Amino acid sequence: MDSIRSVTNDPRPIAQYRNRAAEILRWRETESLQANGIHRNTSDAASLALRVIDWELKDGDENELHREVSVKDLEKSSASQVRIIFAPEDSPAPERVEAFVELFETCGIPGDFISESVHGVSQSFGTRTDDKGTEYTWCHILSKNLPAEVRDGRLQIVHQLGAKSETKRTHTDLEQDASTYLPAEAEDQDQASFSWIKAGFVLKIEHAHGKPTVTLFCFNAPQSMWDTLQNLKKKVSCEDVANDPYILLNIGLDEMFRVLDQNAWLVSKIFGEIETKTLGIAAMPGKAWEAVNFTALHNLAKHQIYLRENCDAALVTIENLQAHHARVIGRSPDPWQLSTQQAIEYRKTMFQSTQRRLGSLDQRMANIMQLSFHLVTLADSKLMQVQNKSMKTIAVLTLVFMPLGTVAAIFGTQLIWLQEEEPNHMQVSQDFWLLWLIAVPLTAVVYIIWRVWYLEAKAQLKNDPPSQLEGERGYMGWKALNRRMKAKKRPPKDVEFRMYPKGA
Repeated sequence: MDSIRSVTNDPRPIAQYRNRAAEILRWRETESLQANGIHRNTSDAASLALRVIDWELKDGDENELHREVSVKDLEKSSASQVRIIFAPEDSPAPERVEAFVELFETCGIPGDFISESVHGVSQSFGTRTDDKGTEYTWCHILSKNLPAEVRDGRLQIVHQLGAKSETKRTHTDLEQDASTYLPAEAEDQDQASFSWIKAGFVLKIEHAHGKPTVTLFCFNAPQSMWDTLQNLKKKVSCEDVANDPYILLNIGLDEMFRVLDQNAWLVSKIFGEIETKTLGIAAMPGKAWEAVNFTALHNLAKHQIYLRENCDAALVTIENLQAHHARVIGRSPDPWQLSTQQAIEYRKTMFQSTQRRLGSLDQRMANIMQLSFHLVTLADSKLMQVQNKSMKTIAVLTLVFMPLGTVAAIFGTQLIWLQEEEPNHMQVSQDFWLLWLIAVPLTAVVYIIWRVWYLEAKAQLKNDPPSQLEGERGYMGWKALNRRMKAKKRPPKDVEFRMYPKGA
């Protein structure tokens, strides 16, 4: 029974975590990565830097004791009433997999949370209570990472590894998962970014000594969360936090909201510049080929889709947290618990605001993309019109000089010549009629062939191709012309009888 209710004793997640790290290590040793100048870095294989905030009352002092420790130091130190531990991203990186396993086993991280790290989930929320009465609440929140800088006078999203550097990249610079590696061509795309921010939070509440002992694990949390907790010590005592520790999860959600909302505004701002430029091109569609950047548009649309997905997932997490917190506080919450519930509800409305803004941004992007395609099509049409005018000019010049060329050709034949004796009159051969006998029928044949081709091409442009018999080829214009001629000779049907038959 203990094994069923146990949250941390299942060995399978740890084994999966190690296996996943081994798979990534094997992938890193492939020739494709070595060819790109990426070298293995195991300098931090034996240690894992943790930042710890021990928050408790000591001799009337309510200040935090914050420091940077290792996992072994954390195991030796005594527990505080409220302890907050900041750790790197919990992905199975080969360089620090054993350090993370040591942290998981030492601090009792739920196996389900570790399993989520192995599978790279984009959103999760879980609650468990073990056989000792310890309560666990955890979640993963994902957000697109969109670093930006000013290039060539405009704000541009850049991939973190996209900038050229004189130093070679190491594995610690890469995405931890092998499946996220992309060639340099993809990294250099306009407005492209392929990095993510995945934060994980584990809230552990123990009731061993009569009063609750709270530990919050923050994996890859934003730096701003550390600063927020530094300011929180000036307003809130550790007893208030221990009374309702779920306020710490709300702080984590708030920091991730700021990251997601900032990225949403960034995409909206960059797209706004492209939108204004595209609307200006509408007055000069001939420049659409050079001005419209479809790569940037599609990358921005992709970022918007990812951010919308992240926002939807975060809303599900908040709703689950809100429902769980309502079950914990019951029907008679104290003022502090009620304040936490209200803060979670407010955080939900903030995510909903960003969600709606991303929805309207999606519609704007669809409109601009459609307009861009139309502008490029219009520019292509204008180019075809220019080429058509050039062909018309050539045709007119041909018609102008055709009579002269015809006369010159006739006089250049042996059918017409000048007498050698005076007065050098022009003489016409008795076989001159053969010229017209051959030329007139040949001209008629050429004209008929052109006319048949013209009618068939015109019908295809009107989406009214001639009906074909079984086995007949599509270019059999002769039969198509014959059927049209027969159709014109047929008497019209009795339309009135067809529409209103007798007895109707």
